Amino acid sequence: MSLHFLHTLSGIAILLALGCKVLVHFYLDYIQEQSSGFNSVLLIPLQYLLPYKSPVEHKYQGLKYLCNSFFALACLSLILNIIFGVLVL
Repeated sequence: MSLHFLHTLSGIAILLALGCKVLVHFYLDYIQEQSSGFNSVLLIPLQYLLPYKSPVEHKYQGLKYLCNSFFALACLSLILNIIFGVLVL
């Protein structure tokens, strides 16, 4: 595999991981009744791009873990993307 392909692949992984993270984060806020609707994603997007820190009921711990795992995957993909980008130069 070429470095260009790996750079592109890691960029796609960033977008997919962050997209999934935002959806899970919004869903967790929605079921916990902490969200003011989809407008909250548009008006305050930064809170949805950070790790999920709010306490959740025991039955939603798995979703919280999944949300934070997507965040970790996005961070790892970003680091790899930067490394591959530098190596391409």
